[in-house]
Amino acid sequence: MIDKDLEEILGLPFFSDSNLDITSFRNALNGVPYEKNSIIRQELYSFTISPLSLPDESRDVTNTSESEKKYILLSCFHSPNHKLTESNLNDILEKQSLVIEYEEELFREIIEIFNWRREMEGKGKHKVWMRKALPNLNTSLMQGSGLGGLVTSMGAMLRKAEKSETHAMVPLRHLEMVEENFKSTKKLVKSLADAQVLFEETSSLSEKVDLQDVIDLIEEESRSLTGMLSIKKQNVVVSILKNTKEYFLNINKNTLKTAVREILINAMKYSPDGISIIVLFLMSEGKFIIKFINPTNDSSIQSLNFKEAEDLALFQPFFRLNKTVDERYEKEEFSLGLGLAVVKKVIEDMKGHIHINSIQSGIYKNVLRSDSQHSLLSEICITLEFPII
Repeated sequence: MIDKDLEEILGLPFFSDSNLDITSFRNALNGVPYEKNSIIRQELYSFTISPLSLPDESRDVTNTSESEKKYILLSCFHSPNHKLTESNLNDILEKQSLVIEYEEELFREIIEIFNWRREMEGKGKHKVWMRKALPNLNTSLMQGSGLGGLVTSMGAMLRKAEKSETHAMVPLRHLEMVEENFKSTKKLVKSLADAQVLFEETSSLSEKVDLQDVIDLIEEESRSLTGMLSIKKQNVVVSILKNTKEYFLNINKNTLKTAVREILINAMKYSPDGISIIVLFLMSEGKFIIKFINPTNDSSIQSLNFKEAEDLALFQPFFRLNKTVDERYEKEEFSLGLGLAVVKKVIEDMKGHIHINSIQSGIYKNVLRSDSQHSLLSEICITLEFPII
């Protein structure tokens, strides 16, 4: 950089991150050195600007100061593992290091506790889903809000902390970011823990319930989701069925509520704005059938081979068709791509079956008289079947 213009040097990306300015160089010309430690891209750099005078042999003058050429010596020492001696920066770096270590240890513990790869590898001959599902777990935990956001916001708060001997002051906005991401992380951990409990249960307590109670339960659950339905101006249309007091199922009401809620929220998230989610009740060959139908403009769903996808992907933990996460649905109990895996487990515990397929029923165009472009698209149908007792 010899003979380069000073402003040109300071405009280089590396130096612009160091907060060096022209004043520091001008002071050095007047004999005032400059020293500063800076953290750039998570690593420590020590900058020094020193005055330097050398004899000017081309000039023969009696004044010693005029016989010298003045230079500025700029040095940058890179020490990624160096511990600063200044107490304030030293404490911050140590805390940042502890946060990173804690994050890595927490993630290792999560992987060890929820060792889904070990549990799932032995189930079936298909492994293709794992190439998508397990990276989704890492994405959910370490990016966006949640654990990754918590560590990032904590790091920002530590950098802005102003400490005295016994207290510290932090910007309110940084504290609010930590609080927000703490809530998201807590929800993720609870989702994992609750799902683990459900997957490890070998059976659930069931009771004899007539079909009208089941229908009432589904209607009640749909009404409880009114706030989230308003996010995209959607609604739920529930069909009717006759003679429902004469037939009975053996179910667990609480787990059925969980399954219905997860299915309805899944339909909300992946349906267009302004549509109706349809719930149909049918009886056929000694079975009570519940169908949840919604249109979708997600081409990745429409192109699925559903017969293969049922076994391969859709009901496996952590599998999502895309990495888009909509966090507005606060009543979603099982995030991280666990929803359909949980639904399948609890439905089968009640001796039921679940199927997903793509249909073109004509309900939206011919029954609801919808002229929306979505009425012409394929619909997703999730079917629950229970034996009538």
